Amino acid sequence: MHLRQGTFSHLPDLTDAEIGAQIRYALLNNWPVSIEYTDDPHPRNVYWEMWGCRCSTSMNPTVCSPR
Repeated sequence: MHLRQGTFSHLPDLTDAEIGAQIRYALLNNWPVSIEYTDDPHPRNVYWEMWGCRCSTSMNPTVCSPR
């Protein structure tokens, strides 16, 4: 599902490999990583859940991927 509103609405849907590349880039640059998710991806649904990410202790993007 591609949302047409919001901060990243202009981006195409990312593949699993592209998501991994984004996470890997952030980790290699020592950026903090937070992943939010929802079962109801409506633009007005502002209460998303934070995924229990272990990215702060791992440099492996597969550990950080919620899939």
